[in-house]
Amino acid sequence: MIEEVCRDRRLSHRTKADLQRSLAEGSTQWVSLLKDQCTRSPLKPKSKTCGVAVPRVGLNKHAGQLSPPLARPAGRKALQDVLRDSPSERDRFAGAAPGVDREAEKDRLALTFELGREGMQARQQAASTAQSLHQSQRAMQSADQHVDPKEALIDQIVAEIQERREFLESARQQGQPSPCEARLKAEISSRLAELRRLGVSQ
Repeated sequence: MIEEVCRDRRLSHRTKADLQRSLAEGSTQWVSLLKDQCTRSPLKPKSKTCGVAVPRVGLNKHAGQLSPPLARPAGRKALQDVLRDSPSERDRFAGAAPGVDREAEKDRLALTFELGREGMQARQQAASTAQSLHQSQRAMQSADQHVDPKEALIDQIVAEIQERREFLESARQQGQPSPCEARLKAEISSRLAELRRLGVSQ
């Protein structure tokens, strides 16, 4: 009888077990259990041919809404912010200390072994003397390059006059008059006039 009632009402196994236990104990609890189960409407099986919602192609109900921006993970910056805030690697490069010239160090050690300590010191002293002499010569050349152009022109004219006078004097001492004596005297006169024009008094 209990089996038929449970099958007709489609009771669960747990409810069926509760009914059997209350009947075995002689309790009246099985009445309330059946009453509760009877007042409930039995579950109807879901139809296999229930309606299916067909999607409406071409219509988007969210067309006017903008999708929210994707949230960045906490603690990470965007690429544009990183490129803007951090300088490039070339700007951050501070340069390295100059290294030791290994070939020059080899030559120095070879000379030290060859000449000894005293010979090496003498060689270094001679090299420093030659370097100071070279620097003084360069200083003199640079000083010569800064001479006033007018003074340089006067020195050149005086040298030309002196050269022509020495040539005429040597020809006169040999007793052989130079065939170009008149031309040389004319050149000397023109150069003397140029000196006077430059403000040099004879």
